[in-house]
Amino acid sequence: MNFEDMLKFLNFSLNDDKSSYTVKCSRFVEPISIEIPPMYLEKPVTSIGYSAFGGCKSLTSILIPNSVTSIGAEAFSGCKSLTSIVIPNSVTSIGERAFTLCESLKSIVIPDGVTSIGEGAFNSCESLTSIVIPDGVTIIDNFAFAGCKSLTSIVI
Repeated sequence: MNFEDMLKFLNFSLNDDKSSYTVKCSRFVEPISIEIPPMYLEKPVTSIGYSAFGGCKSLTSILIPNSVTSIGAEAFSGCKSLTSIVIPNSVTSIGERAFTLCESLKSIVIPDGVTSIGEGAFNSCESLTSIVIPDGVTIIDNFAFAGCKSLTSIVI
């Protein structure tokens, strides 16, 4: 999919600092695959907003650029078809319930830059079998991995 087609699926809002953008999915479409651009209107895309892709049940894959530093609360909540995601090293925080109810998510590697994992971030990810948490994570809020029935390996 080319850049112009991708923009049909995405909405951008200028952050308070007026120097970067937050991205969300358009609620009028349900994409299968998304590639978030690192720049929009010559400014970096630095965050994935609240419930940005929440409920996109058909979303199977998403490419997050290195410009993104935060994944907002409920950003991918209920993305039932999402099987894997690569979080770039630039991300420092994963918001509350960011991946809750991602029933098909099998594994995730949290990059070294992440320092906090929000409450219920991976709650009810029933297919999640393994997770790698780097040394830099200083906060893992309550219920971060609650309901992960298939979780057999956590590497810290």
